[in-house]
Amino acid sequence: MKKYSSNNLTQKNRTNSQLLRMFTFVSALILVAVLAASVFTNLFSKADASGIARSVIVELKDDPAAVWKANTEKSGSSVSGEQLQNYRNSVKAKQDQFLESLQAQGISYEIDGVDIPNYDGSPAGRADFRFNLVYNGITLKVPAAAIAVIKNMPEVKSVQNNDTLRVLLDKSVPYVNAPANYGQIAELTPFDDHREGFEGQGINIAVLDTGIDWSHAMFGGDPTPPRLGILPPTAATNSNKKVIYYLSFSGGLIDDFGHGSHASADAAGYLGFAPGADGIPNTADDRRLHGIAPQARLMGYKVCTAAGTCVNASTILAIEDSVSPVTLTLQPKPVAHVINLTSVRDKD
Repeated sequence: MKKYSSNNLTQKNRTNSQLLRMFTFVSALILVAVLAASVFTNLFSKADASGIARSVIVELKDDPAAVWKANTEKSGSSVSGEQLQNYRNSVKAKQDQFLESLQAQGISYEIDGVDIPNYDGSPAGRADFRFNLVYNGITLKVPAAAIAVIKNMPEVKSVQNNDTLRVLLDKSVPYVNAPANYGQIAELTPFDDHREGFEGQGINIAVLDTGIDWSHAMFGGDPTPPRLGILPPTAATNSNKKVIYYLSFSGGLIDDFGHGSHASADAAGYLGFAPGADGIPNTADDRRLHGIAPQARLMGYKVCTAAGTCVNASTILAIEDSVSPVTLTLQPKPVAHVINLTSVRDKD
C-alpha cells in the first residue's frame, strides 16, 4: 500500500485541537465568506477579448448567504437554518433573473458544471458551478465577445476567467508542536475514547485536493466508501468512520495523484509507518508516523486531476459545500470546522 510521510505538513497552525474546537458553523461561514470576498479575485485572471467561447465566473452584487447571516447576527438578530436556506434560495432566484436578462439581450450561455461519479463508475448526478453561500456567482460558458456586455450589466460585480491552477509540491510547512496538546495518553489509533487530551475529537476537516485514499491504513484501513455527498446516506453503505463525506468535481473518485491523501494523513492520519533510512517499506527501520489531529474526521473533495490541475470553479463549489449544512441536493450533511486548501500556482 502507499505510504504517506508527515514531512510536508499541509495543515499549518491547525495542530492545536483546542483551536479546532473553537470553530463553529457560524465562524466557519464567516471565515470562508471573507476568503471568498478577498482571495477569489486574486486567483482569477482577467478575461480577454478573443472571439472564443470561454468559461467565466460571474460575481453578482448581492451578498452571499454567509455574509448576510453574519451581518444579521451582528445587528443582534438570530438566523435559523430555515432562514439561511430561504436567503440562499432568494440569491439563486436573482441569479435566474440575471440569466433571463442574458437571454433578453440575445446572449447565448451554458451553465458550466461537472458530472459527479458514483463508486461504481456510473454518474451520480450533475453539479452546476453556482454559488450562493460563501460567494454569489455563477459559472457560464459564453462567447468572449459578450464578456464586456456582461461586465456592464447593473447586477454584475465582476467577471473572471474560470482558470486552472495546479498543486505546488516544493514547499513545506514548518514543524508544529502538536503533541504538547495530546495529554498524558496520546490517542493516535482509530477512535480512542480517553478524551483527556486534544487530538481533534469532534472536528471535521475538509481537504480540497486530489482526493483521499480512504482505505489506506493511515485512515483506519476501512474499505467501505465514504458517504457520497450528492446522495442521501444509507445504513448499509457509505459508513466509513474516518472519511465521512466525499465528492469529486474532477473526474474519477480515487486519489490518482497522491497529494490529497498525503495532506489528509498529515492533518488527521492515525498511527502508521513510513520507510526508514533503507527506503524499503515494512522493514525494521520503518518510522512510526501519525497526523496532527488523529481523531478528527475527514471530508474529501477531489478538485484536482491526476495531472495536479485544479479548476477554480470546482474549488469554490467545494468550499461552499464543505460549510453548508445541506448537500447540493438539500440533504442534511456534516459541516467542516476546518478547510485545508492545497497549495496552488498559476498554470503558466
